[in-house]
Amino acid sequence: MNPETILWTRVLLQAIWDLAGIRLNAPPRDIPRLQASARAWICSDADSLGSFRWTCYSLSLDPATVRRRLFRKTKAELGALSEAELQDKLRATRREVSDQPQVEETISLTTQQEFAQDGLAI
Repeated sequence: MNPETILWTRVLLQAIWDLAGIRLNAPPRDIPRLQASARAWICSDADSLGSFRWTCYSLSLDPATVRRRLFRKTKAELGALSEAELQDKLRATRREVSDQPQVEETISLTTQQEFAQDGLAI
């Protein structure tokens, strides 16, 4: 996995942990603010560099699918998601995508959603 993919995987994972209020090196009084900030980032429709949508697209994930799955998980389930597990699932998703015969240069949004649903259980 290239360094850029590792970086954005870590950004996404940190946002997940912030949303759950876990693995934070912050005083307890700051946790609600960090959770609110993570929720705002995840719910944002911005698609600029570093936004949730941009991060998902750069990782070949559908933002709506990731959001839906995040908000269905419990705090314990979100906390159990590790960097290695997320990277493994991203690799598997990319492998599935690269193994498919491509008629067009880009994968349709529907196909991205299917791979994300099958390959990334977050």
